[in-house]
Amino acid sequence: MKNFFKSLAICALAALTFASCQKENADGNMDDQSSVVSINLTSPLMGTKAFADGNTVNVVHVHVYKVGENGALTYIDRGTDGTVTPSQDVRMSNGSATYSTRLVTGQTYTFVFWAEKSGNGHYTYNHRTQTISVNYANAAGNDESRDAFYAVLKNVTINGAYSASVALKRPFAQINFGASDYDAAVAAGITVTGASVKLTGIANSIN
Repeated sequence: MKNFFKSLAICALAALTFASCQKENADGNMDDQSSVVSINLTSPLMGTKAFADGNTVNVVHVHVYKVGENGALTYIDRGTDGTVTPSQDVRMSNGSATYSTRLVTGQTYTFVFWAEKSGNGHYTYNHRTQTISVNYANAAGNDESRDAFYAVLKNVTINGAYSASVALKRPFAQINFGASDYDAAVAAGITVTGASVKLTGIANSIN
């Protein structure tokens, strides 16, 4: 009878220990040694409808690197089986997005954010060189699908729950064209149907 009672007591203790471990898993404490990371992302929007008002941008590609000794960067690969990883895409609406993940406590990370219109194919990111390349082929003036924003958040050490706000910026220059005789052309019945400009010596990538 005593042995049976001791066995029951051991089983009960084991059950309590298991329940405690489950709670630690759910809270993200101790056993996985990770912390919640939440970053609010914003891009500048114009107050009224205009060309390049930023509203076409609807996705932020987040690329996360683990920072090692001597600043060496190790890319955290995206999941190929539907698994959510720290490197992921988040939806942007009205110039605002929220990125959240869990990262190892005590580790240092660098984040690269690139926001664009989903599926436009104008930009390519090389995670090994941390470089965005742009394809200018068939680029048209006032093509809002090419609007984009970026930011880099460097060397963030996770010492517990982490939150931050990051403002994204355009990596582009803007070129405005004007005609001093436009009104005279309209008065003369002249209609301009098209124009083209050739630019040389411009950058096609950003690190």
